[in-house]
Amino acid sequence: MDLEYRIISSANEIKWIRDKASVVACEEGACKIEGLMEDVTQSRRSEKELEAASKRWQDTFNAMREPLALLDLEYRILQCNTALKRLARLPENQIIGRRCREVIPGSAHDSRDCPNQSARTDRRRMTAITDVGDRRFEVAVDPQFDEQGNITGFIHIMSDITDREKSARALRESHQTFLTVLDSIDALIYVADMDTHEILFMNRC
Repeated sequence: MDLEYRIISSANEIKWIRDKASVVACEEGACKIEGLMEDVTQSRRSEKELEAASKRWQDTFNAMREPLALLDLEYRILQCNTALKRLARLPENQIIGRRCREVIPGSAHDSRDCPNQSARTDRRRMTAITDVGDRRFEVAVDPQFDEQGNITGFIHIMSDITDREKSARALRESHQTFLTVLDSIDALIYVADMDTHEILFMNRC
């Protein structure tokens, strides 16, 4: 018998007790039982604290907007957050144990640009740009190290830069349109530094 149960102590405190008992001998219909009662309140409390810390970590992990995964040394996914599951359009049990290129097809993971290997070789964060569907992502891979400096795995983060790139493209196009308009004006237009009088821009009149 091996049981754990709660009691209320004389100090009106809840205690967890582990009660172990076993039959050691039986003679003439009478059995001898040996048992041990142990106060396991502290270990129970530690387990609860670990569970709470684990839940806080998982909640934080899942709250991140960026698709994120923890990889082993073979680049297999050990853990992923909700954003990555949403991007892959797969449940967690179809992601864990597989490689990124298997769950996110059409990305940089299918090519020589995959940053996993370069992060292992250079032992530092490496990045790559990849397209997934109609969205563009910056993929960053950070190696994880143990106390001896050995790589134990990788952190894989995907940041959606689609809107940022669209804004940059629109700014470049707007700038080019502005220059085209200035060049079409039949008059000299220039911009100069107020202190040095150096000409910074001049149209093509």
